[in-house]
Amino acid sequence: MIQSTLDKGMWEELRKGKQRALKDIYEKYFEDLYHYGCCMCHDSSLVEDGIQDVFIDLFHYRSKISPPSNPKAYLISCLRRKLLSNLKKSRLFSLKPDATDFLIEESLEKNLISQETDQRILLKLKMALKKLTPRQKEIIFLKFVKDMDYEAISEILDMSPASCRTLMYRTAKCLKEELNDLQILQNPSLQKSTFTQVLRTFLPVLF
Repeated sequence: MIQSTLDKGMWEELRKGKQRALKDIYEKYFEDLYHYGCCMCHDSSLVEDGIQDVFIDLFHYRSKISPPSNPKAYLISCLRRKLLSNLKKSRLFSLKPDATDFLIEESLEKNLISQETDQRILLKLKMALKKLTPRQKEIIFLKFVKDMDYEAISEILDMSPASCRTLMYRTAKCLKEELNDLQILQNPSLQKSTFTQVLRTFLPVLF
């Protein structure tokens, strides 16, 4: 089912050749696409070119494209394919080089963490994330930063929902082990936080 009445209307107008609809879709999803693209590579011009190519193709093939059930997931999957043709797999999903310079003004879990410990936790979490494969970083990003469900993730990664769940389980297990080794979860300010809460709080700062 189409994600919203607004999306359905825009897509139907696009299929009729309305350039205004293309512009509306572009403006609605550009930020998500750009954020995703910049997590695949730090060349912003390459990301912007990829996004432009996605929308050029979208308009060119509009009559052959059925309205997607999840437009954001569909567009991200298109961008992913564009960027994959220009990037080596080993370069995918690198963290922001200066991510630990960003301060968290307010915890996403109602100030579970004090600012005095933010930087130390971020540094250790960044170390743990470096142990993950590009594919593992990607699913962590989609699940905890973009808050996507497994149906949407499966469309982007071109995997079945069951395979996505398996990958997520193994990734979470690996990351939790790394966090335990680095004693992040033993931090006094995080003792009342679940593993998921910790990820949802800090991961948006690192990607």
